[in-house]
Amino acid sequence: MASDSDVAISLFVAAPTGPPTGHSLAQQTNYIAAGDATADGGAAFTTTFGSWYFLSELDVLGGPRVDSSIVALGDSITDGAGSTPDTNRRWPDQLARLLRGRVGVANAGIIGNNVHESSSCFGPNAIARLETDVFSRAGVRDVVFLEGINDITHPDTPEPRFPCLTKIPISAEGLIEQYEQLIDRVHAEDLRIYGGTLTPSTGWPSFTPAMEVKRRQLNDWIRTSGAFDAYIDFDAVVRDPADPSRLAPEYDSGDHLHPSDAGASAMARAASRVLRGVAVRQPIRQAKRR
Repeated sequence: MASDSDVAISLFVAAPTGPPTGHSLAQQTNYIAAGDATADGGAAFTTTFGSWYFLSELDVLGGPRVDSSIVALGDSITDGAGSTPDTNRRWPDQLARLLRGRVGVANAGIIGNNVHESSSCFGPNAIARLETDVFSRAGVRDVVFLEGINDITHPDTPEPRFPCLTKIPISAEGLIEQYEQLIDRVHAEDLRIYGGTLTPSTGWPSFTPAMEVKRRQLNDWIRTSGAFDAYIDFDAVVRDPADPSRLAPEYDSGDHLHPSDAGASAMARAASRVLRGVAVRQPIRQAKRR
């Protein structure tokens, strides 16, 4: 299979399963057929939906030069909200293309995910999912971590569709403590972790000036603390120079929080500049075996 290929996977469920495991924001059209159509060429798949179910990941053997992987651990911005469906323009997708032939990129973004609180809607918090989403993956050497904006915005978001939004406020200092715990866990596994600065959100329905103060405090810490092995300044590349609390118009998907395809491209280029050469820096870490 060539690099950057699309893969079609068919699953047949012979009996009721109860609620399936799912990934709600696939940004990819998926199809359902009645009965066992796993050998069908496609005509039987007449119902479409926009989520992935049952299958959590695909492990692909790399070529002779691809011997490791990077996990992008994050929330909806990493998951691809704001990007064009069916085009693979999430920022981790675009990073993978920039690094093609050097290192693989695994997208572990979950829409709505938080650093400090787990949710029945948006999954375990970032620290709680390190084992399954990072450490157990084959060939992982590096983590790009971009998360925290939901911890800032969710407590004040008036969102009736998601009654399980996290409503427990957390200070910048509290989030920094969570970051430090996550960094320690990743370093204990002999992996490197790169911190992404939080991107702007002025214009999002729950935005307040106090949230912007908190975001800037966190970004200052990410840039200056030295706690991460390095940082990727996502904020700097997508913010509006005329108003740094906002996404630049050309990088705004329209909701003032999630970057557009062009914004995701700018983020991927910023990550690539920091991560280039990663594939040859240190021996491969073998995935844990349960």
